[in-house]
Amino acid sequence: MSIPEVDVLVIGAGVVGAALIRELSRYELDLLLVEKEVDVSFGTSKANSGIVHSGVHDRPGTLKAQLAVRGCQLFPELAAQLGFLYKQNGAVVVARSREELAELEKLAVNGRANGVKGLSLLNQEELRRLEPNLSPELVGGLLAPSGGIVVPFDLVFALTENAVANGAKLMVNTEVQAINPEQGGFFVRTNQGGIRAKFIVNAAGLGGSEVAAMLGDDSIQLYARKGEEYLFDRKLEGLVHRTVFPLPSQVSKGILVIPTVEGNIMIGPTAQRVETPDLSTSLAGWQEIYGEARRLVPTLQPNDLITAFSGLRAVGTTGDFMIAPSTLSTRFISAAGIESP
Repeated sequence: MSIPEVDVLVIGAGVVGAALIRELSRYELDLLLVEKEVDVSFGTSKANSGIVHSGVHDRPGTLKAQLAVRGCQLFPELAAQLGFLYKQNGAVVVARSREELAELEKLAVNGRANGVKGLSLLNQEELRRLEPNLSPELVGGLLAPSGGIVVPFDLVFALTENAVANGAKLMVNTEVQAINPEQGGFFVRTNQGGIRAKFIVNAAGLGGSEVAAMLGDDSIQLYARKGEEYLFDRKLEGLVHRTVFPLPSQVSKGILVIPTVEGNIMIGPTAQRVETPDLSTSLAGWQEIYGEARRLVPTLQPNDLITAFSGLRAVGTTGDFMIAPSTLSTRFISAAGIESP
């Protein structure tokens, strides 16, 4: 059997790899997307909050802030082109005390520095008028109308299908096992056989460190952060219209109340560093999330809970997205540590 030879091999068919292969498929290139799981999106992309972040939370000057804002701006046109489930419902960050109002103002300054459009600070009355089911104890909010929501796996399917329609190839159940540099590119060994590639893009999510290490590059250091999510019955549709954030902590954006595209209400996630893959949900996780969510929307009832799940996101040690060629080879490019934006 002949060995496939491609211009670009993208490793990892999550949202990052799928978006990359779709963009590359605009050009006359031989492209191959490989995924070790049985289908695309089966890693981090199938189990997350599905939020299109406005960029208000990210540190000015970072790649994360730049790409979060730009990506958010691109979503309406992308959804119109590809037909995936998306809604620009907006987001509101809320203050639970007078002391938090000053932090909310700092967040607004941060967002404006990042180029987020349409931000407005809300007093208690304005917040209640926009979202009447929020707790009356909340004293104000920051409205980011550009934020949105998607069904994450639906987005990945749409991106991948468009790339394949444009001529890209997809191989699932294909795990990269070794990468060997050779003249003009790489020989890549997988459980499905060998592949020759002139360029490699490492979009392997949680496996990004391992894939880079196959080249001898130890600069991509990642760890797994687990997030539990809890989904409520669709009869609660309209309980909140916008994604509701508390003020962020040092670790995460906090426990959110999220109206999904399909009409459910979802709460979460937790933010727990784990050393081994763990996709369980827990009583402690439920109690933490439900307790915090009730502080935002007091009428939430456990009886309306229909399911729970958890996901793992790959967190980089740099505090920013890691998108760059390897110092060992400019033909090997990593797109790693791509957190929620």
